[in-house]
Amino acid sequence: CKLIQIYIELGGKDNKGNIIITDSVYRLLNTYATDIPVSQILHLLPDNTPLEKLQNFFEISIASQVNNNRMNLITKNIYKCENLQLKAELEILKANYSIITRDRICKVCQKTIGDKVFVRFPNGTVVHFRCFKDKHICPVTNINFLVTNV
Repeated sequence: CKLIQIYIELGGKDNKGNIIITDSVYRLLNTYATDIPVSQILHLLPDNTPLEKLQNFFEISIASQVNNNRMNLITKNIYKCENLQLKAELEILKANYSIITRDRICKVCQKTIGDKVFVRFPNGTVVHFRCFKDKHICPVTNINFLVTNV
């Protein structure tokens, strides 16, 4: 917009004192219409500017702004959907929890879990870390969690 303002100032004034808009200003506006918001240009142009010379600029600039607004709205709604999906996943995870107490028994070695490191499988089975072999297969039920949705 600053460049356009400079071009307008360089155009000078006619003998009636009206600002002269040169063809370079129109070319600049039409070339970069997608990058220049109409609202920033209107206050720079004098009242006597012929609108027919700005028609192409208006059409391209307004269409570009409408498109940008739509794209921003789509992006916003995509983020909202992702947020809702994450909230739903969080609620599922919150609903599927295990309470580990000192007297909880390891299903493999039958000793208490106590304050040892443990592993919890998707089916709720809890075992000592040293008692589990494969993170995808429950050591008690032999369910393969890569194949089965539990």
